[in-house]
Amino acid sequence: MSQKLPNHYPITAVCIVSDAQKCPPGYDLLLKSHDKREDCDLWRESGMFKRPSRYLCFTRAFPLNGRNDVLAGIQILNEKDFPPTGYSLIERTVDSSEKASRKRTICVKTTDRDSTSEAINDIILLTKTKRPPEGYSIVGDVNGVVICMKLGKVPAETQNFQHASSALQPQAPNIQRPAPPPPIAGYGNGVALPYLAPVAAPRNDILARPATGTIKRADSTLAQNPLADVVFQLNVKHQSNRSALNFQIPEVLYRSLIDIENEYNYSFTLEKSAVQRLPSCNE
Repeated sequence: MSQKLPNHYPITAVCIVSDAQKCPPGYDLLLKSHDKREDCDLWRESGMFKRPSRYLCFTRAFPLNGRNDVLAGIQILNEKDFPPTGYSLIERTVDSSEKASRKRTICVKTTDRDSTSEAINDIILLTKTKRPPEGYSIVGDVNGVVICMKLGKVPAETQNFQHASSALQPQAPNIQRPAPPPPIAGYGNGVALPYLAPVAAPRNDILARPATGTIKRADSTLAQNPLADVVFQLNVKHQSNRSALNFQIPEVLYRSLIDIENEYNYSFTLEKSAVQRLPSCNE
């Protein structure tokens, strides 16, 4: 049996299963909602006969498949949307290799544990309310199930980690990371831009659509990314500016429509009560 890691440890991998009984060893199955304890089937399709089901699973085990990555981001997309740069789509279930979701698609981003101080350390599902608990933020909605995540610090004792006992390593899809991008022409003396290379999705169970170049979808159709073969080059007038080498590209945090509505929603309760207390014009 896999050793249970502390809840404040960052999540290292996410997957979807078609059978709740086939959650991979070392993974936590999100079977019930956090707020109402209802079944959290992500497929949610009604029918007279046996219908498909999909359940979200995650693990905190590390290292995983020889890598020491952590979950840095998770987003919900429409079924035909392409993932943002660095994100990989969860398109297949790990237990049956079937389509992972209906109408909406989950995509995830991982990064090396030693290169970040924060990561996602918990995921919960809501079925009754769209207001997340304190410390959590809403990622999005998948067929009526609201996915929430919690960010936390990456514990120092888990960084610069070389070996782990087999009890910490669950069976997981094989994940590989692509080689770093080549230096961009015209940027200083051949120095690459100061951001991490995107992380590839698992080869078999979770299919990724790359950000550039030819895109192969699960149905084997091909599409050409509009940015393919476009050369990105620093303006020549800035090539001698050495301070540009220290420029850090800020990370823009994703905010869903639900997040925006929760933050800026205003019910006008005070104004309505004040109007009710005003004397009637007939008095």
